[in-house]
Amino acid sequence: MSSFPKQRVAIITFVYCFAVAIICGTWSPDGNFGRSSGFALELQPVLGEPEDGSSISSSYGALTVGARKLTEAKAETDPSEEKKVSSDSIFSLEITEDDHVVLDLRSTLPRLYHSPEFFAMNYNDMAKNLRIYLYPASQNYNFTQYEYGMNPSEMVSELGVETSSTTDTFFNLLVESKRFVTDDADGAHLYFLPISIDRVWAAVGPAKVGEHLRHYLQWLRNTYKLWDLSLGADHFYFSSHAYDPINHRNNLELTKNAIQVASSPLRRNQNFFPHKDISLPSYKSQHIAEVQNLVGASQRPKLVFVSSPPEDIDPIVASVIQKWTSDSDFHVESADQPSPPFEKLLSSRFCVSVSPQAMLNVVDSLRLGCVPVLIADSIIYDLPFQDVLNWKEFSVVLGVKESPNLKTLLSSISTDEYRKMQYLGHQASKHMEWNDPPKPWDAFHMTLHELWVRRHSIKYARRNEDSPSQPQR
Repeated sequence: MSSFPKQRVAIITFVYCFAVAIICGTWSPDGNFGRSSGFALELQPVLGEPEDGSSISSSYGALTVGARKLTEAKAETDPSEEKKVSSDSIFSLEITEDDHVVLDLRSTLPRLYHSPEFFAMNYNDMAKNLRIYLYPASQNYNFTQYEYGMNPSEMVSELGVETSSTTDTFFNLLVESKRFVTDDADGAHLYFLPISIDRVWAAVGPAKVGEHLRHYLQWLRNTYKLWDLSLGADHFYFSSHAYDPINHRNNLELTKNAIQVASSPLRRNQNFFPHKDISLPSYKSQHIAEVQNLVGASQRPKLVFVSSPPEDIDPIVASVIQKWTSDSDFHVESADQPSPPFEKLLSSRFCVSVSPQAMLNVVDSLRLGCVPVLIADSIIYDLPFQDVLNWKEFSVVLGVKESPNLKTLLSSISTDEYRKMQYLGHQASKHMEWNDPPKPWDAFHMTLHELWVRRHSIKYARRNEDSPSQPQR
């Protein structure tokens, strides 16, 4: 019996692979790879069209994403769209309003996200389905004095006032929105712990916070059975302070299982687990007229603005900053003479923050077109929404040992690349704005998205104990 010709084997193999490629969608006759067909799910995310028809837009008229598909390589060039783009104000950026320049910048928008498709898909799922259960007030004075008020009269009504922290603002918006809150514990995806660690910290100090939380969680698990069903993995809480830990089961489950919603930047020694915890942008909205009076395309004579460094700064960075004070391309802010709001951000191309304490102005920098430069001695885990937003596309991150070469590095960035970073940073800042009432894609909804994708977080089981039978809710 003669052997099967090798040529026929090769031909049949090629035809088979060709057919599989077409069916699975990895190749198509028009030469495009990765298109969905056959059994694959076709995703065409539109970040600008949530259920209420709104778009990602700044509150002061900067470019909108509109209904543009993030998977496209180039923006649409429909005449009506070009007219719309050219009429938009980009007053805080060093960008002309030429149609082609603006449309070219819009084509870079997918770079803003790690995965535009999955972000859009998860966001839309969150907007339709997320339900959060808020535990009722404890009725125990030892706890109620530190709990978030469920009564609207107890809430801070004005967004951004000094007495309201970022976490307080988020809680108030969550309760007032009602859309994502449910009274049905069985139908909830996540459960909110109404204890304010910030208030406990302010009242008893960092050394006693852990003990207070231990008693609160013991009361919670004795009163409700929800915590024991997941050991806290589907619960979340707010914290903007570090405190002394204690070695107790309740506290360990809170730290390692429950989702911490923290304000960025983190406080020194504050626990943070990036796979489950969330950092919020610490940002307060400003009056637009106050900004518009300061902005102009030629108002960036300085290469770098350096915000006031912390006292315990790394010696290498401290030495470098001291040299920068005599460089005319730098403006170094002193702690005793802080710069007026916005003025230095608008007059500089890059804004340096020494991580983590000096990062409070990062969002302001993005909004006003000053590209952030972050100097850190370790990996930065707490940039707002960094698992969605691709920070390397609109910021510069340097290690401490690289700081002496900062000027050379920044000067080597071309004008075109700088404008793209500036534009993407401006777009990113829209995801970090707090609005009242909330708007789609803003900081409030981005936080809900972060919670949604963490609803199946890994939990750490108790050691040396048999797993208890699941109690009924």
